[in-house]
Amino acid sequence: MTHKRRSGPPDETMMWSIALDARGRIVADDATLRRWLGLAHSLRGRPWQYLRQRVRNHADFCSLSLRASSRQRWLLLQTSTSTHTAANATATALQHQAESFAMLAHELRTPLNALLGMAQLLGDTTLDAEQRGYVGTLIQSGELLTTLINDILDAARLDLGHLQLETRDFDLEELIDGLLHILTPKARDKGLDLSVHFAPQTQFALRGDPQRLRQILLNLLGNALKFTAHGQIHLDIATRTEAAVCHLSITVEDTGIGMSEAQIERLFRSFSQGHAAIHRQYGGSGLGLVISRSLAHLMGGDIWVHSMPQRGSVFGLSLPLLTAERPAPATPAQGTLRLGLIEERPGPLGEQLRAAGYAVVSGQRLGGVVAADVLICDLDHFERLPRRDDPTPPCLLLCDRWSWQRELAAQHLQARALLRRPLRLEHLAATLAWLHSATPPAFITLSDLHELHRQQRTAQRTARRHEGWHVLIVDDNPVNLLISRRSLERLGCLVHGVSSGAEALNAAQARVFDLVLMDCEMPEMDGREATRALRSMASYRDTPIIAFTAHSPGEQRHNCLAAGMNEVLGKPLSPDRLLDVLERYLPDYRQVDDAQMLHSKS
Repeated sequence: MTHKRRSGPPDETMMWSIALDARGRIVADDATLRRWLGLAHSLRGRPWQYLRQRVRNHADFCSLSLRASSRQRWLLLQTSTSTHTAANATATALQHQAESFAMLAHELRTPLNALLGMAQLLGDTTLDAEQRGYVGTLIQSGELLTTLINDILDAARLDLGHLQLETRDFDLEELIDGLLHILTPKARDKGLDLSVHFAPQTQFALRGDPQRLRQILLNLLGNALKFTAHGQIHLDIATRTEAAVCHLSITVEDTGIGMSEAQIERLFRSFSQGHAAIHRQYGGSGLGLVISRSLAHLMGGDIWVHSMPQRGSVFGLSLPLLTAERPAPATPAQGTLRLGLIEERPGPLGEQLRAAGYAVVSGQRLGGVVAADVLICDLDHFERLPRRDDPTPPCLLLCDRWSWQRELAAQHLQARALLRRPLRLEHLAATLAWLHSATPPAFITLSDLHELHRQQRTAQRTARRHEGWHVLIVDDNPVNLLISRRSLERLGCLVHGVSSGAEALNAAQARVFDLVLMDCEMPEMDGREATRALRSMASYRDTPIIAFTAHSPGEQRHNCLAAGMNEVLGKPLSPDRLLDVLERYLPDYRQVDDAQMLHSKS
């Protein structure tokens, strides 16, 4: 790296440099320049044009030039010694600003999380239809306010380079279907065809930051719904795996108002939309796309856009992720069920089903598979088949491109379910089990399957109630403590709650708990200090200690893990996240018999 810095009079020029390769990635850099610009971790992987834009904001006392060599390009920043002193003062001010934003985030989220948590608990009680509607509106409004607060704080943290990511296993299809479940009612109200297609051989078990991926996709799909009045919105998803890296590619295509080149240039600026009339007509803060692209860059990917006025837009997202560390469990075949596969042309599905242990009989028409217990057929092919007057076995239809209109078409054909290709055996097994349950539903949707999966996980956890998992919750906020206690008790745990780190140490000396949920921010002894004290006790060297915070979990992760905590969760703790924690840490944790419990201190 060529690094020039000359000493001399106060007004003498000083220079810092950054080397970038052909794709705009940093090869070598000057740490002072990176710190002064406030880019930190978020700088890595960004194109040089972005860096130039940042420097233009300080054109009154610095200049930037680009020099190309045979192998790489150099960005040269020139300032004077006096402005270097000002730059150090700017860096200090930015650090104070970051700390202020973090404190603001905590103070805003604490009461808001309490409101949402209590509303969710209220929604689980016995309510009439009118009351349930009020609670639903309260939760929806609280979530919208939370999203706005998070967007503003995320934009500030990204600009300062202080936002961090988490890494955990997740199911890509479940994440996508969760978004479709939220957005489909709005698309249906506007008469839009909201559809999704997964490419063959898509890798569903991934590892990364699902919350940030969901945030990006929710912004892209939300904008498509906002700016599309007629036509369709289509989501196309594909993965390509190289070694342990899974390259995820997602495009969101709409038939909305579109944009000109000038509007696209303003698209990724904070608090900016295409033009003022768009803000007046459609609303919004103008932060969603800025944050989405910044998050994509932080995750090592990018967002691109192609659009023409009145011809719609196409937004593309590319991200490098990892394959999940824990493979999905094998799905057993459903007893002695005989599946009738109706195919216009033989394909690989029959062999896939036979390899999974199903008895399969194939044919091109209904008459050839009439002895089957359940029929499986492509939706388009089934529509062309002649109808029979005599009753046929329950039919599961398949489609390459799912949409809510296609679900309605499948119901009109008196099918029992519409499953999406590539067909996942766990979805097929759950559908067959539901069809043969005591009270089978009239029609099974993909949302039903995910809801069934959540119910099964909850039932499995509740069934362990007799095992008596003992959980210690430490939180100085009485409302948050009540919410966490009620949520865990519903999952079959025996909960003991305390409001300070000192009380947590006293409770830990009286009993060995199977799991500890530790609030990070508490007076006198915070969660990290209390965790270090617990880890010094022989009985708690291996006990799972989970931090939960009103801050962004990524901000707290490094310090919490260094203090000895196992994981960091954000408030409010959703039932799904609690189940994830219980399933990950408690089943493998040796149950301690009451006789082995420590007794109160003498």
